[in-house]
Amino acid sequence: MKKQILFIHSAGAQSDTEGSGPFLRRLHRETGNNYMIKAPSMPRPGNPDCLNWMDTIDAKIHLLKGPVILIGHSFGGAVLFKYLSERTVEVPIIELHVIAAPYLGLEEWGSENCELKPGFDQKLTGIPIHLYHSKDDEIVPFPHLKQYQKKLPRASTHELDGYGHLFQRDLPGEFLNNLGHSRSQVEWIHAEIP
Repeated sequence: MKKQILFIHSAGAQSDTEGSGPFLRRLHRETGNNYMIKAPSMPRPGNPDCLNWMDTIDAKIHLLKGPVILIGHSFGGAVLFKYLSERTVEVPIIELHVIAAPYLGLEEWGSENCELKPGFDQKLTGIPIHLYHSKDDEIVPFPHLKQYQKKLPRASTHELDGYGHLFQRDLPGEFLNNLGHSRSQVEWIHAEIP
């Protein structure tokens, strides 16, 4: 059975050549037929609203059957943290991969309805989390990763170099090696059933 991925793109214009499009295209290429990837278009990416994005994620995630891997790029990753810490999710989460995400509430990032609430990290304790950020990110400064590291000390952190914000060159080997390899409790239980 194919593993399911729900991919949430960045803010801003989206196409095959801009926004999260190149990353998503390479993800399809690199994972081949091993994964079923769902990548919904999020509402108003040029002027995103956290609550609207969370509602869209809620609608899309509950259409999936069985465990899912979540991947969020930039604003999409930040909204996934907010979503998972504030909403009830019935679908088992195998793992969460967040790439180049701004820490909502740090400096000028986020609005009142978008900031992560105190204690958000406590709602994520059962989910294996991987954080990826390139030191040369020209959009989201590298200290945003450091803020996530403080709040999520159990997360696997991957400090990269040379990928910028959009990961235009290729997908990091670390990302591909980690994808689908977390042994969550849900996966372990399903593996035991004949």
